[in-house]
Amino acid sequence: HIKSISQGFKIYAKVVSGDSRTAKEIAAYLAEEVMKVFGGHPTEAPTASVTLDNGSHLITQYENDFPIQLGYEEYEWDIMYKFVLDVPVMV
Repeated sequence: HIKSISQGFKIYAKVVSGDSRTAKEIAAYLAEEVMKVFGGHPTEAPTASVTLDNGSHLITQYENDFPIQLGYEEYEWDIMYKFVLDVPVMV
């Protein structure tokens, strides 16, 4: 049975004492690291290997990502994916 599942990652960042980057820059950096693993990074292919106990992972599809300012020194960065799986179904 082919199943499509949406999955999101939420990254929360705030200004860190001693770091010259803004909260948005820190969140963007962390979002890039997630996209290097699961896909969506503009210059690097994904490295993740998704395994299931029962069934097969067919594809991970990057959908979108966007920043949200939460406060003066806080940001959230959301990254959305769609995982397409082939899972057994009991009949």
